[in-house]
Amino acid sequence: MIKFFRKIRQKLLTENKFNRYFIYAIGEILLVVIGILIALQINNWNERQNLSNTELALIEELDDNLKASKKEIQLVIESHKQSIRWHKELIYHINKDLPYSNKLDTIFGNIATWASPYLTLSAFETLKIEGLGIIKSKKIKDWITLVYESDFNYIINDYDRYEWERAKQTTLPFAEKYIRRDLESDLAIPNDFDKLKRNNEFINLLHSNIWLRENGIELYELVIKDIDTLSNHIESELKLRRK
Repeated sequence: MIKFFRKIRQKLLTENKFNRYFIYAIGEILLVVIGILIALQINNWNERQNLSNTELALIEELDDNLKASKKEIQLVIESHKQSIRWHKELIYHINKDLPYSNKLDTIFGNIATWASPYLTLSAFETLKIEGLGIIKSKKIKDWITLVYESDFNYIINDYDRYEWERAKQTTLPFAEKYIRRDLESDLAIPNDFDKLKRNNEFINLLHSNIWLRENGIELYELVIKDIDTLSNHIESELKLRRK
């Protein structure tokens, strides 16, 4: 009988020891799983934080780029306005049949020139690599698309390209034929001003240049409004995110 109870006792001890080991093993596994889940959560949080930091840095750079592009466009607008004033001065001399004046040297020196805007696009180029999806605000994404893909694209690939093509095909060949440039300055004088005043091709060129520059000013002013709107959205977002 004693031997029997000893066997029972030994069996129970063995089973209890196995149960303890089993529970311990399950606990270890659970700890490992919990540790992995925590590590994944931390990693995901870090990734989201890194994306958020990248987004903030990008929209801050975008805002700086937009301000630089706006200043450049404002300079082009002023240059266009000056070009229009010069062209109208020449038309006035023609209409009044006035004699040549030395102040016209500057005008003839710039008759075939125009101002091109050099837009700052570095942040947008980075954004194209990162993907527009990195920007959380739909409003900002929509305005980025409008300003960069529509406004800036039209300025560079349509309006300014037309200026280049027109200069190569019309304005520069005309200037080389009828206007002599001074080699030591930006001044120029017509070969025969009285004859040029009766040249309908020249008068048409002046009127076309005025029309083109006036349309350019309207375009650039609309683009500036879009830039201001996008900048305001970006600055509002930055203030909100920095609180």
